[in-house]
Amino acid sequence: MLQYIWKRLLLLIPVVLGVSLFIFLAVNAASGDYVDSLNTDDMTKEEIIAIRAHYGLDKPLLVRYGHYMLDLLHGNLGKSYSTGLPVFEMFMSKIGNTLYLTIGASLVCWILAIPLGIFAAQHQGTIFDNAASVLGVLGLSIPNFWLGLVLIIVFAQYLRILPSGGAETAASVILPAITLGTGQMAVLMRTTRSTMVDCLSQDYLRTARAKGVAEKRVINLHALRNALIPIINITLTQFAASLAGAALTETVFSWPGVGKMIIDGINQRDTPVVCGSLILKCIIISLTMLLIDLLFVAVDPRVRTSFVTVKGGKKENV
Repeated sequence: MLQYIWKRLLLLIPVVLGVSLFIFLAVNAASGDYVDSLNTDDMTKEEIIAIRAHYGLDKPLLVRYGHYMLDLLHGNLGKSYSTGLPVFEMFMSKIGNTLYLTIGASLVCWILAIPLGIFAAQHQGTIFDNAASVLGVLGLSIPNFWLGLVLIIVFAQYLRILPSGGAETAASVILPAITLGTGQMAVLMRTTRSTMVDCLSQDYLRTARAKGVAEKRVINLHALRNALIPIINITLTQFAASLAGAALTETVFSWPGVGKMIIDGINQRDTPVVCGSLILKCIIISLTMLLIDLLFVAVDPRVRTSFVTVKGGKKENV
């Protein structure tokens, strides 16, 4: 097990290097740089040249990337062009808000998706199953930014019962959490339904019913327990992706999280902010995937056998 963990952690090195190269080249491939995003009308040509030289923007792209990688290997993600603050500090100051939003979205997703998926599986082929499938398709099809704008118009502009953006009050998280959780709900609901349909057709459930076990207990104790592995997988994967930054949702609602910080960095051509934040996002997602695998090993004996090798007829931990 320890060897597996070390291998996964070592794989982070080439992943981070590849991601950093791709992001750095992609950001710098866009027209203009940080100086072009400034209001240079009142600046002289010499002042503009001096600013570019100060940030190293006058050097060739590969030279800038080489300097960036040297700093990265020393644990330095650089400083923001626009604020002058270290990128790591900026990221850590925003990740709490993104975590708050992610937890809210996950609660919306779990409360709606799992009961709907179970209900649809119990009524397979009926109008209720079809209605749940339609909801799932709508949830997957509706763009988050469009749904967010609709919610703002209805609940903030017309009904005036919820804030339209920001994070000043606890109620500010409701609309962005619903927006983000709806897309997640569609995927989780369809996964729950398909997994429960497979479980409900198993012989051991027929045996439980024949013994007189109550239907509610059959569903919740036997079927749902065996359907938890794919449900947990989808749930934690979505949580990791949202935690890394839901850029569109945070931008629509002006939510001060990691996603909005990255979008602002792209608009300002703030290369250190964009590159550093996306590298940290990559690390978060990779570590979360590792934790998901370890969780599966802990809860499912079938998965645990994949971490065991047989040598000389004896089992040894990998």
